[in-house]
Amino acid sequence: MTFKGITYRMKGSRCYVGAKGGRLYFGPQPDGGYKGKNGLMLVVEPNRVGAVDVIDGGLGLASGVHGAILGKAHAITAELRRGTFTLSGHLGAGKTDNRRFTGSWHCG
Repeated sequence: MTFKGITYRMKGSRCYVGAKGGRLYFGPQPDGGYKGKNGLMLVVEPNRVGAVDVIDGGLGLASGVHGAILGKAHAITAELRRGTFTLSGHLGAGKTDNRRFTGSWHCG
C-alpha cells in the first residue's frame, strides 16, 4: 500500500470470500493490534471481477497512521483473490477525509 509516497508492505493474508463479497485481512489481525505493525482489513462487495466497493475497513501503519477507510477497488481475478484499490480515511456516516491510500492485494 502507498500513502504519501511511502510504500507499506503487509505480511500475511487471510481472506474470507462468500457469494456476496469478502473480508480481506493483510498483516496482523485487527484484534491482535496494529500498533507498530502494518495491517489492513477490507470489506469488499460484491464478489465479482471488475469494479467493487470497499464498504468498510481499517488500517494501521507502523508510522502511526491508523483509522477506518472506505473506497473503490478493482478485482482482477474471480473470488476477489487479486485486485487494486484506492481508499480514503472514513470520518463516519459515509464521509471521507483527504487521506488517500492506494495499492494492490493478493490473497495467498
